[in-house]
Amino acid sequence: MAEQDYRIVYMSRARLWFSDAALGDLARPAQEANHRHGVTGLLLYDGLRFVQAIEGRQAPIRQLMTNIERDVRHDNVEIASEGEIDRREFGNWSLAFKRVSAGRCSRAFISEVSSNVAHVADPGMRALFIGFAALATEDRDA
Repeated sequence: MAEQDYRIVYMSRARLWFSDAALGDLARPAQEANHRHGVTGLLLYDGLRFVQAIEGRQAPIRQLMTNIERDVRHDNVEIASEGEIDRREFGNWSLAFKRVSAGRCSRAFISEVSSNVAHVADPGMRALFIGFAALATEDRDA
């Protein structure tokens, strides 16, 4: 019997602000490593917080989560959801990355995130990502 896929969704607080270049430096090696290990997912960053879903085989996901928890670039890592899954919801991306940036239209960001998670079967998971996007843009607009 084949091993079932596993997913962890977490939120954390950035310890520093990431420029576009710094985010690229973070995302590129992560995408390459995720591809090598069969990990897929979605990462959102709003300048203050991250929310990420990672999925794949349980051993690589747990190791990645250990690495994430030790990463000094963020803290207050909280697991929102964890467990075996019947199918990958973010299987098209080794790491899809979206961020709220200054001057970006709130509605456009929420719409983009909404379309990225439209295929996600779990309504709670969709709500988590869309809610994060809405809060992120609300915080920017305030």
